[in-house]
Amino acid sequence: MKHLSAIILVCTHFFTLYGQTPSTFEKKGDASMFTYDYEKAITYYAASDLTENGLRNYALALLKTNQLLDAEAKYALLITTYNNQHSDDYYNYARILRTNGKQQEFREWMDKFAENNPNDLRVLSYQTNKDNPILPNDHFQNIVQQTKNTTVHEFGAAFLGNDYVYVINKKAGFLVKRSDNRTQQTYLTLASLTNMKTATFSKNKHNIGPASFNKEGTFMALTLNHRKDKHADKVVELQIIFYALTAKGWTNAGEFPYNNADYSVGHPALSENGNTMYFVSDMAGGFGGTDIYVTYQTAKNTWSKPLNLGNKINTEGNEVFPFFDEQNKQLYFSSNGHFGLGGLDVFCAIDDEVRNLSMPINSKFDDFTFIIDSEKNTGYFSSNRNEVYLTDAIYSFDKHDSLEILKRIEGLATTTTNNELLENVLVQLMGEDSVVLQTATTTKNGKYTFSAIRENSYWLKGTKDNYVSGTNTIKVSGVDSVFNCDVFLFQTLNEATAVKVEIIRFDKSDSLQLLPIYFDFNDFSIRADAVENLDNIIALMNKYPKLEIQLKSYTDCRGTRVYNQYLSEKRAESSVAYIQAKINNPSRISGNGYGENSTVNGCVCEDDVKSTCSELAHQKNRRTAFFVIDK
Repeated sequence: MKHLSAIILVCTHFFTLYGQTPSTFEKKGDASMFTYDYEKAITYYAASDLTENGLRNYALALLKTNQLLDAEAKYALLITTYNNQHSDDYYNYARILRTNGKQQEFREWMDKFAENNPNDLRVLSYQTNKDNPILPNDHFQNIVQQTKNTTVHEFGAAFLGNDYVYVINKKAGFLVKRSDNRTQQTYLTLASLTNMKTATFSKNKHNIGPASFNKEGTFMALTLNHRKDKHADKVVELQIIFYALTAKGWTNAGEFPYNNADYSVGHPALSENGNTMYFVSDMAGGFGGTDIYVTYQTAKNTWSKPLNLGNKINTEGNEVFPFFDEQNKQLYFSSNGHFGLGGLDVFCAIDDEVRNLSMPINSKFDDFTFIIDSEKNTGYFSSNRNEVYLTDAIYSFDKHDSLEILKRIEGLATTTTNNELLENVLVQLMGEDSVVLQTATTTKNGKYTFSAIRENSYWLKGTKDNYVSGTNTIKVSGVDSVFNCDVFLFQTLNEATAVKVEIIRFDKSDSLQLLPIYFDFNDFSIRADAVENLDNIIALMNKYPKLEIQLKSYTDCRGTRVYNQYLSEKRAESSVAYIQAKINNPSRISGNGYGENSTVNGCVCEDDVKSTCSELAHQKNRRTAFFVIDK
């Protein structure tokens, strides 16, 4: 979530609503937002009644820390409470809804945003592309995570000979403008993949990187914090410094003449000869957010006036991390303003057309710093798509210009009750890392088809209105060319048989039996069939103001124990958050996750041995159970 901002040069503005007086906690929260200390800001905002602007900043802080369910709730509260026409609220809310998998709601709110902002470039991109599905790009294969340190951020690879250099921070958290900024604000430096040694380019405390090199590896453009920025806003702008490789090592070769303490310049991308440089800036005169510019070196240390690449590339959102592929004359960059899958997506500009690179390069998270060696058809990009740690990591890929599809996955979507073939089921094909690779909609005979690469494992998920989602897994291996994998959905129970809160002898023993709610595979979103159950609990807690409930959330046995523990905790959080938002004294509801430790039907997975239980049996274990602890 995908999160904005990584050394993304985001301009965050804060407004005080006329006629309302912010509390002391709200003012402290605003001060923390200025220094990008989003976690501390959230703590302050949560402890106070907020003005409209305070609630807006609270929602923004949750968005930037990837707490997307909570961010969705706060933006919904902000919009409904103040009934405002603040365009960024609508746009951010729509983006979060899409990332959280709520496609219909995403379109509804983007349409409202479009009504109020018909000339916004983000609106034009949305209206042009909203009815055209973003199909998987089979030319990109073998996505492999290169950096394995899960406690720090590693991103921004740049070619340097046969090696690459990237940005790393040594401790958890770092002082850069990304959505998962943490309170332990340490500094960035550069590292080499092969020797893992860091290099120092400043004797002072500065963020270092990202960088770019000419093809010979003798000239470097490097992003640093602006040394002379002493503005009262405490927001440190960025600058570009040049270095030349000499017998003594990397030597300062001068500053980019358009560095300015009033705005940021960064994310340089040098041409092979080092005489052309693309970069990112939030300087005045752009389209909004951060734009991509180009400049040319006309003589040593002399650069032409930056040229904005125009509204085909830039939007009112943020365009960042450019890379120019000279062999194919293509500009790659990341954006949250062009129509994409969520967060930052990678795009390619060919002539006057901007194309989304699609899956598997892009995901619902932040995907950025894409680079490619077109001679070798290999490259790297960065992403925080790991849902357990949400730290930035570097991924490699192979590009195949003429890809032979070796295998095919076929299947049917049916009901579990009468084997009825289901039309218009959205089926997603995902890799083992849960990244959506391809999507298909079933035909009248319930059929779907995917292309596949051999020796890979996949899992499929089918969704349809008024049905509980069905999932299945398959490994594509061996000599067969076609592999069958069906998904089974079961209908949502009708009102007469719906699961409800069951009250037993409440008037005598004050005991309650609260039946559980259930979750989709590898998901912690509240399902439609759980809403009635939760609303009944809410009504009960509001009727009995001293009633206290504790919940326990679980997963099925598939996946690692570490990940299942994380997933169960997120299910507990979403269940608690839904109830807390609608009851008085929210501390009366609490809960924890317990992973796969308590199955209800003996469906367990041992090491590499997969369970033979049906999907319906696994479904019973993906639950949140409720228990009364006081009245």
